[in-house]
Amino acid sequence: MQQVRLEPGIAATVGFDLGEPRDEMAGVLAIEIEADGLRQCVERGMAVTRDLVEIVPMPGHWQGGMRLRGGEETGDFGETRADIRAGERRSGGEQKRGLTAHPPYIGATGYVFATWEPVTLPAQPRAALRALVGKGDGSDLGDGILYRLAVIDAAGTETVIADLVVPDHEWLAIEGDLSPWAGQTIRPKLIVDPGVDDNTSGDWACAADIRIETLAPTLVRVLEGTGEAFRREPGPFPVAGLTVEHLRGARRGRLRYDGMGLSGTGEPYGSFAVLNGVELGNMAPAGGSETAGIWEEGVGVELTPAAIATLGFRNRFELRNPGQDYFKVRRFWLELELADGRTASSMVSTATFTQPPGWLYAEGIGVGFEDNITVDIWFER
Repeated sequence: MQQVRLEPGIAATVGFDLGEPRDEMAGVLAIEIEADGLRQCVERGMAVTRDLVEIVPMPGHWQGGMRLRGGEETGDFGETRADIRAGERRSGGEQKRGLTAHPPYIGATGYVFATWEPVTLPAQPRAALRALVGKGDGSDLGDGILYRLAVIDAAGTETVIADLVVPDHEWLAIEGDLSPWAGQTIRPKLIVDPGVDDNTSGDWACAADIRIETLAPTLVRVLEGTGEAFRREPGPFPVAGLTVEHLRGARRGRLRYDGMGLSGTGEPYGSFAVLNGVELGNMAPAGGSETAGIWEEGVGVELTPAAIATLGFRNRFELRNPGQDYFKVRRFWLELELADGRTASSMVSTATFTQPPGWLYAEGIGVGFEDNITVDIWFER
């Protein structure tokens, strides 16, 4: 509890030191305010998660150029048809905004690059330069596109810290360790090269989500605008003493939830389940009855072995709805058959989600078609 004297027209700040987080958790933080006999309770969701965290923002400006084999770097692309610019491109059916590029291919070959303005890294924690890189849909596969991440230090010395070939129409993650430059000022650089054979066929390059983050996941405390998404209740099959090894050793598992108006399968309104980044396939249909307010309860999606291998105390579920179906879902939890035959469950994430928010039967948390419904599902420690 803290007390503060308020003066008319003057804002006051009250702060509470919660200390350094020690482990992952999530819950509802209730803030009670009393003034002159009046009382109000404000709730916020609070989560401590182990995530990669942006250390410093990428500089807002960058400079593009190219280098022909045997030549020097230049900003003049001439007649080579080389190109690098801000834009968006689809790769593997997923469109992202960032940079689009093509190495030179008329009269000569070489690479194109983007170099950002200087940025100062902190001494701690250790940092990494990361990006998603891809090959544009519809392009000839050729022999793929070679991407490199590099660092230019204060003395002008350039060091390549990562390289990756993207052979297909897909987004792949690339990252380089910035630890050697901790506490220093550097210029990040991205290089797009046709590869060792100088085959520029179909090199429709694209890069997105270019960022400087912690090298390793770190505990981060986050406050959300509402506590609704953080509400949980005990699961139907609690098991004491569960470990990550128990979870990942499960024989089988299911994602459980209630739904109303959810088609799940078929065209054009199929929706898809993703757990900890692993695709599970279509959502199970959960129609219920919107007009009668009846939920279809406890429907299940089978977990794949790959998804079971990712399980932890905190699990991130994502519902993808590319067909823009209208529905609502609630009460997500995980049911496992452990290796010793026992049935175990996570806690139940009780929040209700509607997509889109403007649906006639909407309730709970509204999620627009531009976003996926995401839910954290927790096992008790």
